[in-house]
Amino acid sequence: MKETIMHQILSFLPEKMTAAILKSADPDLKFINEIRIRKGRHLVLKTKTGQVLIPYFPTDEDCTRLLEKISDHSIYSIAKDLAEGFITIQGGHRIGVAGEMTESLNQVPTFKYISSFSIRIAREFIGTANDIMCELWNKNSQQWPHILIYGPPGSGKTTFIRDAVRFVSSGNSEIPGKTVSLVDERSEIAACYQGVPQLTFGPNLDVLDKCPKTRGMKMMLRAMGPDTIAVDEIGGLSDALAVDEVLSAGIKIMVTAHAGTAEELKQKNELSSLMSRNDLYLIKCSRLKYEIDWAGVT
Repeated sequence: MKETIMHQILSFLPEKMTAAILKSADPDLKFINEIRIRKGRHLVLKTKTGQVLIPYFPTDEDCTRLLEKISDHSIYSIAKDLAEGFITIQGGHRIGVAGEMTESLNQVPTFKYISSFSIRIAREFIGTANDIMCELWNKNSQQWPHILIYGPPGSGKTTFIRDAVRFVSSGNSEIPGKTVSLVDERSEIAACYQGVPQLTFGPNLDVLDKCPKTRGMKMMLRAMGPDTIAVDEIGGLSDALAVDEVLSAGIKIMVTAHAGTAEELKQKNELSSLMSRNDLYLIKCSRLKYEIDWAGVT
């Protein structure tokens, strides 16, 4: 992560908070993945190896000023996003919120008080998926297989699918780029800002941002003519039916799922159709390390 990205994040924070972070954590700035801001409690900076406590205790005024900055002084303009629990700011950085919720006059849940912020810094590791993707490419058919990326929470599934999507879209000197439709329900893969991906993805990518996966897969299938549809965290019957529709159309699919082993994947009803395919490859993720799970390949 470049230091300039971290300073972009700090520009959204109240001045006193920024000063406290720079004073206590300057050597660690380029390693920060997330900033946790909780009213009346320590600031917490999370890194790959642990966390750093900053001796600064955010106030009501700090929380108000942070909201003003991320909304460009118009809280109303981000009310719908906040009702979903997060907002994506320029650069693709995602800010989750928590506090006390209530219902407005039209019965839409909204926040009455926001007392916690989780700033997740958008970062990409270009080349993470290169070796595995080259191994998965079918030279004879000139096609990709179906790809299921699995692992426990925090194992790096999103990091891998982000770079795999980039690779499929870009190709290389021996592998042609293919059209990819990415359904990014929670803005976590492409880190879109106003519908435009903020990260590196190549020339053949179309993103449907903040759209439910079930609807999004069907929309992209019918409207964008993809070679591959990519989506994060498949789960539930409605997602399974949408995946079946993609498979029936002969389109390749790239998905992630929570599981510790291939056996756990086989127990998930929503993945039964995909797991029965003989052109499916499993990618096992463990602490940002990746390998083809040959034992799980049918």
